[in-house]
Amino acid sequence: MPISALVKATFEKTKTWFVEQVFKIDTMLHANHYYSEDITTLLRKNQQDSSMCFVERFNAKFFEFDVQELATPSMVGDLNHIQLD
Repeated sequence: MPISALVKATFEKTKTWFVEQVFKIDTMLHANHYYSEDITTLLRKNQQDSSMCFVERFNAKFFEFDVQELATPSMVGDLNHIQLD
C-alpha cells in the first residue's frame, strides 16, 4: 500500500470521526445537555455509589446535630419511619 493511500485513508477516517462528534455535540447542546452521555453516566453511577448523611437531630441554638451516615442513597427510604423532635 503506498504511503499516500495510507495518509488519505487516515485523513478520511479522522474527518469522519470529527464530523460525527460535531453532530453529536451539537445535538446535545440543542437538548441543553452540558456534559457528554459518557460523563453523565459516570456522574450518575458515582452519585448512586456515594455515601450520604442524614441529620437526625439539629439544635440551632448550640449548632449541634446528630448525623447518621448511610451506605447508599437507596437507604433513605428506610428512614421514613423516623420522627424528628
